[in-house]
Amino acid sequence: MAGHAALCVTIALLASALGAGCGSSTSSQMVLTLRTAADANGARSVYVLARAIDEKHFGAESYESVVSRVTSPDESVQSAVVVLPGQTKVVKVPVPEKGTLAIYALLERPDRDAWRMLLSSPPPEKLEVRIERSRLCRVEKAGETCVPAVE
Repeated sequence: MAGHAALCVTIALLASALGAGCGSSTSSQMVLTLRTAADANGARSVYVLARAIDEKHFGAESYESVVSRVTSPDESVQSAVVVLPGQTKVVKVPVPEKGTLAIYALLERPDRDAWRMLLSSPPPEKLEVRIERSRLCRVEKAGETCVPAVE
């Protein structure tokens, strides 16, 4: 019986580490579609980060502090990808348990604060984002209206 208890504890610990416990589902994800214009970022690749952050820190953080997360990611980074001009990439982004999800496009010459967007909490199950020459925008209806991250 002691062997059975030890086995149950080991299985519970493994399941917990893998994010699958008894009676719980795996962590939720958002499907993020990134569509990059051919002239995005001066026709150069774009790093895109998805991070967990609170609204107060989102408004106060600098471009440089976000850029540093590319080479030195911290626990806030949920996903980091490189998208080439004219390319579409679909990424599954883990939804953080704490904080709000924010999307960042690291552009060489961003248009004001249009290089980042803070999503609602909880975020949508699917989100399409277009990366244009110098800004990031949310596509409201498939292929129709592109709403800038900052008006």
